[in-house]
Amino acid sequence: MRLNLGCGNDIREGWVNVDHPGAVSLLPNPGNHELIGCDLDAPSLRLPLDNNTVTEILAQQVLEHIRNLLPLLQELHRVTVPGGELKVSVPYGGADGAWADPTHVRAFFIDSWIYFRQPTYCFSNYGYKGDWEPQGIGIVMNQKEYGDPVDMGKVRRDLMFQRNKASEMRCVLEAIKPIRLPVPGHKFDKPECPIRILFRDDTEDTK
Repeated sequence: MRLNLGCGNDIREGWVNVDHPGAVSLLPNPGNHELIGCDLDAPSLRLPLDNNTVTEILAQQVLEHIRNLLPLLQELHRVTVPGGELKVSVPYGGADGAWADPTHVRAFFIDSWIYFRQPTYCFSNYGYKGDWEPQGIGIVMNQKEYGDPVDMGKVRRDLMFQRNKASEMRCVLEAIKPIRLPVPGHKFDKPECPIRILFRDDTEDTK
């Protein structure tokens, strides 16, 4: 099973398409594809799906609208098979577009993804029971100014200190089951995750 979260008008054949209950009846669905209504921002979210039934989840420009993000990531982890993938795209936090939309409630940066994995919580416990390991990050840049091969040092400096160098970020996360246990008192665990630069006409995956 594959989930298409916050599908909007992008209703896909062969996927379980999910959007807000108030929007589902308004979406064009001439192919009569599977479409369910669910409030993804509910603090006590429970998807109408069994454990370990989803192999792939697509969340395109969705997570920046979610206030209760950890409950959502935990519930997605519940329904996903071990090794299943969550493929995300969000506005990059250093771009004006991250906050220009009044429905956006959060911004994402390169290190945002490590907070969905259990080993990160070595100093605190928020009650979060999901465990997603970042497999690859793609940064959609506005300009081809970083050389060939890409000067990743310059990329990181520009992303840290300059605005609007990147417009979008994509990440592939893998569901880890059983979840790993954080070890209190250990050094903060920050994994190395491959980062690729994507340009606006580049459709390559992040892995």
